[in-house]
Amino acid sequence: MKAHLRALFVVLGVVLLGGVIAALILRARPEARPEAQRVVDVLPALQMKTIAGEVVDTAKLKGHVVIINFWASWCGPCIEEVPSLINLSKAIGSDLEILAVSGDSTVEDINVFLKSFPDFRRPGISIIYDEGMALAKAFDVQRLPESFIFDANGKVVRKVTGSIDWSTPDALSYIKHQH
Repeated sequence: MKAHLRALFVVLGVVLLGGVIAALILRARPEARPEAQRVVDVLPALQMKTIAGEVVDTAKLKGHVVIINFWASWCGPCIEEVPSLINLSKAIGSDLEILAVSGDSTVEDINVFLKSFPDFRRPGISIIYDEGMALAKAFDVQRLPESFIFDANGKVVRKVTGSIDWSTPDALSYIKHQH
């Protein structure tokens, strides 16, 4: 009988310890809490330089739906997502601006990647090198790909973590509805 009680106390102790550890993790990592607030609620005023040397001023994007997509050429899910972002840009046209913010180590890495996806350099898609991951840190990006969708008024309407197919009828309808 004593062995059963001892085993019960060990099990209860392990469960209690697990609960305490889980609570500490949730307290230390606010993004793990369901009620965590978004870091970005509106499109911030930014001036970013594309890899082509052009300046993108987000203040001039009012009236457009804007997707800020954080990606990298070494990220498998990011690579899967690129063709659908291109298709989305083609389908929506001038009402959409995609800011493709790369977390690659060098601009050369981005240029090598773009040889496989030349249409990623199309109008409506600005490719930005995030040297030192400053933008990703400002947006509290946790993993790649991660995208923020802003409506035509500059309000964030959705954060998408992970790869999705941006060219499905539902995705196209959702983006069109944000204009």
